[in-house]
Amino acid sequence: MTSRFADRIRLQPRDLSILALILSLACEGSTEPGTPQRIRVQPAWVTGEAAAAVDPVSGQFRFPDRHEYVSLVSAGSLAVAVARFYAQFGVNGSGPSWIATDRGGPVHLNALQVCGPAVYSQSPFGSFPPAVPGWARRGLGPQWAIALCADGTNAELSVGVPDNPMDVRLENGRIIFRQFGGGSDFTATGVPTRYPSGLPLTPEEAVATIVHATGRVVNRVPVAFNGFHAFPLCSSWKIEIDQPVRVKSESGAITETREFFMQHVPACFSSETGFFIAAAQQPSAHWVFFPKDTTGTSRDMTRDSAQVSLTGPVKFERVTIE
Repeated sequence: MTSRFADRIRLQPRDLSILALILSLACEGSTEPGTPQRIRVQPAWVTGEAAAAVDPVSGQFRFPDRHEYVSLVSAGSLAVAVARFYAQFGVNGSGPSWIATDRGGPVHLNALQVCGPAVYSQSPFGSFPPAVPGWARRGLGPQWAIALCADGTNAELSVGVPDNPMDVRLENGRIIFRQFGGGSDFTATGVPTRYPSGLPLTPEEAVATIVHATGRVVNRVPVAFNGFHAFPLCSSWKIEIDQPVRVKSESGAITETREFFMQHVPACFSSETGFFIAAAQQPSAHWVFFPKDTTGTSRDMTRDSAQVSLTGPVKFERVTIE
């Protein structure tokens, strides 16, 4: 299990003004006391498939339970069990110190339950050859990002659950790892207090930002895409607008595109949102390297490799809207 420490970048006045503008345009009505305020998708922002996916009551996108091996319900149960596992470490169930460091405050691991929007992050990798070991498949394949709350409203921990067969099982809510070679199936990150929904960038915020930047409307349901090989919590949102717009890359090249990949920059928990497009030239496959002996107990670290086909982009260019 691993974690990425949150960056400590402060919100600048410019960022606060942009955030205030988006919130003022996007939020309607009042929320329940204690409920994190979320941007509502406005009808003028979406059309077609995207419009049909917006819940008319909440104003949030509804995502199907797309999965191959691990359903949303199963992913949630595994995420809660991971939190209980972490509670065994530290003082009074506080877990490893980096969890609270990531969050910037205490994480109530023994009280956490599934809350907020679960995100299914797609992978650019296609089918894995039999030679690729399970831990590599799980790390490179699609994953769930499951938000966990103690009070029902504010996410404290996000657990990444791979949508691949795992060397674990659940017994009475406890996660049981196999005797040798298990334990690297999940990622977990304490969620900074300024992201109560659990997501550094929500799909609704991504849509609001692209609509106001381009003047166009979004016609496809946002897709969480992990082409940057980040934790599922930090995946980019693939957003498609109805008409191409001109963009300028950092190299100065001008092109037109309808498809954007959006994420916080320069790091997952930063305050600025960056626009990216898939580079024109993409590899068709990627070499994966791993120890030759992946199941035994020997110290043989001879490396083996396998070529995995790619079904999505892995090279990106940051752009500005012209």
